[in-house]
Order: sequence, then structure tokens, then C-alpha cells
Amino acid sequence: GQAGGYYDFDRDRKPSAFERAHGGDLVIHGTQNLSVIDQLRILRVLKEKKVYSRGSEHPIDVNFRIISLADETF
Repeated sequence: GQAGGYYDFDRDRKPSAFERAHGGDLVIHGTQNLSVIDQLRILRVLKEKKVYSRGSEHPIDVNFRIISLADETF
């Protein structure tokens, strides 16, 4: 997500997928296509249970489960 006013044309704060999943589940389809960087970002959020909105210095607490779906057999 991003804090309101980060861009001049966008004054409303938009919650991230992690924030929207708070208290529920986040379904990620095609996990085999995620880059290592994106996988590490997801693991960091799961470990710390916090996210930072773009343009904000204050963490937002999140708590959710991840359901991971893949298109191929591992």
C-alpha cells in the first residue's frame, strides 16, 4: 500500500494485499513464478507481521495465512 499524498495525483491511501488479508487468508496463485526477491518480501512480512506503506514511516500490524497455489507439480 501507499500513504495518501505520496503522489500528487493520488491523495487517498490504498491498502496493500497484505493489509486487505489481515485477519483472513491471502491466496497467491502461480507461486513458482515469483522471483526470489518477492519470496523474501513475503517471508519478511510473515516473520515480522508488519508492513510499511510506501511514503509512511509507521509499520502496520498484519496477521493472515497464505494459501499458495502452483500451476505445476513440484
